[in-house]
Amino acid sequence: LSTAFDLAAAEYSPLNILVKDDVTGNVTAEQKANVEVIVEGNNHSYNGALLINGKSSRFATAGMTIQNFNFTGDDASITTDAYINLGIKGDTNTRYTSNVTVKDCTFSTTATKDVVAVKSYTGGDHNVNIIGCTVNAGMHSLAQFTNIEKGLKFEGCEVYSKNGLNLNNT
Repeated sequence: LSTAFDLAAAEYSPLNILVKDDVTGNVTAEQKANVEVIVEGNNHSYNGALLINGKSSRFATAGMTIQNFNFTGDDASITTDAYINLGIKGDTNTRYTSNVTVKDCTFSTTATKDVVAVKSYTGGDHNVNIIGCTVNAGMHSLAQFTNIEKGLKFEGCEVYSKNGLNLNNT
């Protein structure tokens, strides 16, 4: 999966990635100008974290759609406190993600620590959409955002976690 993100270039946009097996481990995806990436999970499990690097650029023409994954994990496999990370904790050079959509995903965990479905660590994000997702009991929350500067949409989600949403400065 990480190799596909590295290959993403404007001449391949939109780049459609069809996942044909379960995914284990963390993957970092760098956003690029004029590149839209659609990752179709095909209802496979994702046991790890997806870290989206906005490169402090706020690319208006970048896009990232993650859809149809079953995010799962336990204490051994979850190395961050969120499955989908907008920016990387402690690294302001990764902030300002743009046009990120999480669609029709399910989030579950057996970890003893709190795990969030989608979290913005660095703020300044634009156009974040969470559509048709389910967050099961045992999770911390559907979303925690430091600061969405423009465009935030939740649609058709079911949240059974203990905390729901934390919008902080959003």
